[in-house]
Parts: sequence; C-alpha cells; structure tokens
Amino acid sequence: MQAGSSDAGVRFAAEFAEVVFTAQPSIESGKHYYANLKEKARQLGRQDDQVLVMPGIVPLLGEPSRRPQTSSKSCNPTQTPRF
Repeated sequence: MQAGSSDAGVRFAAEFAEVVFTAQPSIESGKHYYANLKEKARQLGRQDDQVLVMPGIVPLLGEPSRRPQTSSKSCNPTQTPRF
C-alpha cells in the first residue's frame, strides 16, 4: 500500500505498491495520475492489474446542511459539490 503523489511517491508505487491511494483535485488530474502511474509500472515490467489505484477522500463536516457546501467551495472552487 502506498499513498502519495510526488514524483518519488509515484516511482515507488510503480515499482512496489499493490494499492495506491490518491486524492487528486479534479477528475482530469486523477486520470493523468492514473495513466502516469500505470505507464511507469509497465516500464518496470509490471502488469496493469498489479497496481490498483483507489480514490482518496477529503470529508467535509459541518453543522447545518449549508456549511459543508461552503467549506467544499473554499477548498476547491473549481468543483461543484454533490450532496
């Protein structure tokens, strides 16, 4: 298991990890991370199914129902929260 998105973390995961947790800020960056990790793993002689990528989450808690929406927008204003 490995968690991390740095270049060193991705290289380590590509070589050794069986499961990688990553919390990317957008769907597009998640797709890029996934493709990059799988390509590095293939370059090291690993098969795609030898490295699983799991989404990390950032839970936002609040008192009234409006509070989490406000908090999530301040964390990432480019994404629309879904509740």
